[in-house]
Amino acid sequence: MLCLDCNHSHCSCGVVCSSQTCNLIDHIACTRQADIACSYTLLNGLSYIAREATKVFLGAAAVLSNGTVMARAGSAAVAMAAAARSTPVVICCETYKFHERVQLDSITHNELGDPDALAALPSGCGVGKRVGSSNGGGPLASWSDVPHLGLLNLKYDAMPADYVTLIATEMGMIPPTSVPVILREHSVARQEGL
Repeated sequence: MLCLDCNHSHCSCGVVCSSQTCNLIDHIACTRQADIACSYTLLNGLSYIAREATKVFLGAAAVLSNGTVMARAGSAAVAMAAAARSTPVVICCETYKFHERVQLDSITHNELGDPDALAALPSGCGVGKRVGSSNGGGPLASWSDVPHLGLLNLKYDAMPADYVTLIATEMGMIPPTSVPVILREHSVARQEGL
């Protein structure tokens, strides 16, 4: 629907990805087919692309009862950058992903990714190479050989409700403070057998 509306007015899209393994190329192809200008950057280019943003749309893995949004790692940084510029942040999430749990940080109840993925650098990028090094590895290439060193690759961020303008659901647009209301309505519907 958004793509159709953008065809009739000047619209562009910026995609920010937090890792090299991000599958957002399909989204870019969709916007290209709809003749929408699209730019793609990694998380380190966020400050550049945030200057041009008028709205930020993010997906969510879960929305907790205190309004905290659990989303892919890097999403909280995008929301924080948008909030610093007073840009509205819209979370797109179905209500079945709402949960009664409360969480204040992203360390507890998180999924761990492959630690070697943090150490891997794309071939030919030149980042992190030591002068005179021919192996092409970055500064973390032999991290597993260092005693008492472990890499923590968290899959999800906990985004505070303060950074979220509204949540777009199948029930409509709601503020993060209304999540407990939706949870209560679902609970009543389950008890009544609807």
